[in-house]
Parts: sequence; C-alpha cells; structure tokens
Amino acid sequence: MAAKDNLVLGGLFQDVVNRVSHQRGRMTGWMEGNSVTLPQILILDLIAKKGPTPLALVAETMQMSLSSTSQILERLVRQDLLRRAEHEGDRRKKILTVTAKAMNLLETARRLRTQEFARELGRLPKKLRDRLETTLKEVLSEIEKA
Repeated sequence: MAAKDNLVLGGLFQDVVNRVSHQRGRMTGWMEGNSVTLPQILILDLIAKKGPTPLALVAETMQMSLSSTSQILERLVRQDLLRRAEHEGDRRKKILTVTAKAMNLLETARRLRTQEFARELGRLPKKLRDRLETTLKEVLSEIEKA
C-alpha cells in the first residue's frame, strides 16, 4: 500500500474514533472528575501492562523528557496511583508500579470507552457490524505479529 493510501486509511480510522468517542465528552468529563489527564492514563496503562518499570523506560516509551515524565509520575504517586521503589541493583534508579486504585481507574476507563463505542457502533446495520468485527479481529492479529 502506498504511503498516500496509508495516510487516507489512517485519517479514516481517526475520523471513526473521533466521531464515536470524543464527540460526547463523557470520557473527558470522567477524567476531569477523577483528576487525571490522557497522558497520565497512558502512562498508568503502560506500567500496568509492563509491570515494574523504571522511569527512564517510561520516558523513552512515551517519547517525553525525563523531567516532564518525572513531574507526571510525581503527581501520580501523590494521587496514590503509582508506587515508587528503589531498584534492587542500583539505589539511584526508581522502579514504578501501579496501585490497586490505578488498576480500578484503568478498568473503569476501559469500560467507559467500550460502552461509548458499543453505543455508537450499535447504530450500524448488523451486517456491517459483523464485517467490522471480523476485520478488526484480523487487523489486531496482524498488528500482534508485526
């Protein structure tokens, strides 16, 4: 597929996500009510998936400076969403883990997003929903292989 075709496909996918999820503002309202931002949610999700994670890896993965990452992580520690511990081999390094409170927050966020998508996609004709489900499963399978 040519680069231009990839851009068109990427734009279409983004349009679908934006129209289904972001129009109603439910998720942004929920995040504001829970005093978390999208970057904070993404960082919590990263650490939850990776397990105990050093600060430098969080910064590298998120493509953020160490300073900015450290500030975000400090806020998450103060909110009892992250725990910070010394690295066993190097006391200067800090290892981060999510708390039970963070796991509950992430589960709620995922449930709300899933409900948003289900509600909006439920308006599509059944045949189209079935094709979309099959296609998305195939896409996810291919992404996992890459």
